[in-house]
Amino acid sequence: MKRIISITLLVGILSSSAIRPLNAQEREAPDRFEYKKSGFFLGGELGALVGFGDGDVFGAPGKLDLLAGYQINPYISVAADLWTFWFIAYAAEAHVKANFTDSKISPYAIGTAGVVGVINVFEEEDTGGAAVTYSAGLGADFHLWRQSTLFAEARYRGGRGFEEGGPAGHGLEVGVGYRWTF
Repeated sequence: MKRIISITLLVGILSSSAIRPLNAQEREAPDRFEYKKSGFFLGGELGALVGFGDGDVFGAPGKLDLLAGYQINPYISVAADLWTFWFIAYAAEAHVKANFTDSKISPYAIGTAGVVGVINVFEEEDTGGAAVTYSAGLGADFHLWRQSTLFAEARYRGGRGFEEGGPAGHGLEVGVGYRWTF
């Protein structure tokens, strides 16, 4: 008899909880991801550049970036970018990034312009000097949690020397990085 009462009570409890309407606190919240959508940020990027053409100063295998900037809103950011191609070229440039969406994975377009100084320590003849550098490309932000973002991008990079016969080049740049928004 105790068994029948126990089973009846258990079935009654389970069935009443299944048909009971959920109150406002128990309703499932929509799957909404929140991340820091504006503020100052710091970050870094590791990349590589494949130069096109002969005599290309952008033929260095690796690139290291340091980024500092401001995310104006979820769609627009501006930053200063200091980078080096494994200590052969050094540059300072400004970049503008425009995100297409406001979601956990957010594709974007990016454009940069700046000045690069080239020091060819591996070649006997002096082919160093200063040049204008620019790039344009596409990428994606992967927001990990509130303030952390991973990103990956690919850009066309070009450059032109200030002097006749100065350093010049162009190529495809790819990279992955991390950004922390304050």
